[in-house]
Amino acid sequence: MPSPTLNQDTALGLADHQSQGTASKTRRVQTYLEEGAALRLASVSLSEKIIGVAETIALSFKNGGKLMIFGNGGSAADAQHIAAEFTGRFKHPRMY
Repeated sequence: MPSPTLNQDTALGLADHQSQGTASKTRRVQTYLEEGAALRLASVSLSEKIIGVAETIALSFKNGGKLMIFGNGGSAADAQHIAAEFTGRFKHPRMY
């Protein structure tokens, strides 16, 4: 049997469940989305802490400081992504 190609099924972890019906796959996707939504709702309580951290980072940049971001494996990719968010400019230069 050939190995599965990267497509929507493999991205959702469904490639190994080809024998499952559409209803079962639909339930897996719904569960995934519901768990993500619950996590985002639970994060609302962190709003003040997030603002505090953002203000600390902005103050560091304003005073010539830097932010060290690192990771290993997938976390390294996340670190690269957030670093790009801080260094990139979309339509306007970053204001500190």
